[in-house]
Amino acid sequence: RQHLRSSEWIFALVAMAIGLLLRMMGFLCALLAACNPVRYKLTVFTVNALCSLVIIVATNFNIFVLTRQLQESHVSSEASWIYAKFYAYMRFRICYLYYIMLGVMSDAAMRVFR
Repeated sequence: RQHLRSSEWIFALVAMAIGLLLRMMGFLCALLAACNPVRYKLTVFTVNALCSLVIIVATNFNIFVLTRQLQESHVSSEASWIYAKFYAYMRFRICYLYYIMLGVMSDAAMRVFR
């Protein structure tokens, strides 16, 4: 598939809007010293964690569907497209997990060197 579904666009836009709104509120809260910005940081972390969970589940579901299609397909040019999609999702999953682990490792390193 070459394009995202409308539900995927809506999810991405809503997640970005909520994240931007929360970050702006946390910045204003810290700038004006009107409230505790830790509450906003926790909410941003929760939104990011939920978005990451949705991305991981969707990727694993698509890998599962492609695996089923590969098991049922015969040797043809269609199977080569399915293999290409399957390997693209596998590479995306590995890169995304590295992206998540990079944040975890940098946070751990910052705590160690403090």
